[in-house]
Amino acid sequence: MTVNNYWQGKRVLVTGSSGFIGSNLVEVLKEKECAFSCPARSEYDLLEQDQVRRMFSDIRPDIVFHLAGLVGGIWANKQRPGEFG
Repeated sequence: MTVNNYWQGKRVLVTGSSGFIGSNLVEVLKEKECAFSCPARSEYDLLEQDQVRRMFSDIRPDIVFHLAGLVGGIWANKQRPGEFG
């Protein structure tokens, strides 16, 4: 029986790969037959449209997992509610 490998040959982009969910996703992707990129925040500023375009041009992903974000938990939200949305 032949199993179709959906991931084979796919280029996968993971933003936020150093976070809790992103780091666990990367571990799963390592088992797949895909090429994945996990750019660091210092490589591309995702708040700047031209840098986002450059990232997509550089990586040319087939699949995107956008997991980057500013999070801080309950305590941080209570202390600085205007920074989290």
